[in-house]
Amino acid sequence: MVRVLAVSPHLDDAVVSYGARLHRLARSGAEVVVLTVFAGVPSPPYSEAAQRYHDVWGVTGNPVPQRVQEDIAALRALDLTPRHADFLDALYRRLPDGGWLVADPTRSVSRQALEVEEPDLMASVEVWISDFAADYRPDVVFTCAAIGRHVDHWRARDATVGALASTGIELRLWEDLPYGGRASEMPPLPAGVSLTERVVEQVGPIDRDAKFAAVQHYVSQLDLLARDGASLRERLSRHARTRSRTAYNEATWGLTSAEATG
Repeated sequence: MVRVLAVSPHLDDAVVSYGARLHRLARSGAEVVVLTVFAGVPSPPYSEAAQRYHDVWGVTGNPVPQRVQEDIAALRALDLTPRHADFLDALYRRLPDGGWLVADPTRSVSRQALEVEEPDLMASVEVWISDFAADYRPDVVFTCAAIGRHVDHWRARDATVGALASTGIELRLWEDLPYGGRASEMPPLPAGVSLTERVVEQVGPIDRDAKFAAVQHYVSQLDLLARDGASLRERLSRHARTRSRTAYNEATWGLTSAEATG
């Protein structure tokens, strides 16, 4: 049996970005595990910035347990196996001096968080992914390309690459959605790693519709992911039509490592 590992930054990214293809892999007989990195449950108090997001999500108290349950329901609907690490989302992380990594509710999460390096976090995430992969032994690993430059996407991508690029396991990066509908730039990759071709993979109606049905489980996120009066489904479909007028599609890039191939 083919084993597939998808490393998702947040509790929805794998499904929103690459859920149709993951479902297709599962239907073809592959075992597909989705490992969400930043799924840790924070303890109050919360920063003003985090509370602002809670208000947008329409949840009271600690929102992460609800989001985890949403993710489990969405992944199981696609015949994918959920696994959740306990690293905190950038909204809940603190600086060494005890201050918030994301403190200003008027500035974007990434503009604040990317001003600070997090070497201890990166080392811990990299070890966690390496250990998980050593036990699971995947044939191929997918993770995000970090399009949109969200700090957690960037951290998850680079930790995955750092953990696995030298192992010889096939690595592919999915296009981050819905960010990819309005941005295309990919942040710099770690040293020694380069992109190969972009592959646009057409998706049939069964897998497309399964993805859109699974997305509806992320009740707390749907309003946030809608934009300019368009639902998330409409946004994703519109973006797919820029590449194909006849079929829904999702995109990935391959990676090569000088160490693995040298």
